[in-house]
Amino acid sequence: MPPLFTTYAITRSGFVLNRTTNTFDATVTLENTSGGPVPGPISVVVGGLPGSVTLANAVGQTSDGTPYVNPTLPGPVLPDGGTLSFVLKFANPQRVTFTGNLQILYAVEVPPDAPSLISVVATGGTV
Repeated sequence: MPPLFTTYAITRSGFVLNRTTNTFDATVTLENTSGGPVPGPISVVVGGLPGSVTLANAVGQTSDGTPYVNPTLPGPVLPDGGTLSFVLKFANPQRVTFTGNLQILYAVEVPPDAPSLISVVATGGTV
């Protein structure tokens, strides 16, 4: 069973200019420190970028327009203590200094026969 909360040790390299793609690339390594395996897929959301910088290898955007990538796991889960390395590619034509923040998301699969909470009604007591 996957952990209720996932935690990661995150290591990022400095930016390197990739002359082939004309992007600034950084290698990110996630180490699962959750105490249990984390099922895939895992999405890495990159927020806080200035308007002139884009995540060149984004595969999509969240509902608020923040770009993300889905690095490929080595198997169906990232085991406790396991690591996952991937590259983030940033288009930065104006060569501005920037930072970004990473948010790691993963989807929890709910069994088809799981009960659903439709509503809750308080029947008494004080708050």
